[in-house]
Amino acid sequence: MNLTGILDLSRNEIQRKFVFHGSNFLGFYGGIRNGKTVGGGARSLLLSDTWPGNVGLVCRRSYQELRDTAWKELLILVRKRNGGTLRPGP
Repeated sequence: MNLTGILDLSRNEIQRKFVFHGSNFLGFYGGIRNGKTVGGGARSLLLSDTWPGNVGLVCRRSYQELRDTAWKELLILVRKRNGGTLRPGP
């Protein structure tokens, strides 16, 4: 997946390292607004494009937090990648 035009990772070195790190199991944690949610969404799309049919897990403490942050941000990235739609992209 080409993240150019979808997500600017140049301003957050830790987020960039997280998205492109080669480990099978990886965690990204820390304070508010440090790039965890968007980085996790970008990494999940990158892994899904690299290995179709893979299985991932995105967690939050409550469904409301998941819906309001992680799911919302992931759908924003998917729409950007797919030209504004949630249908399969290029």
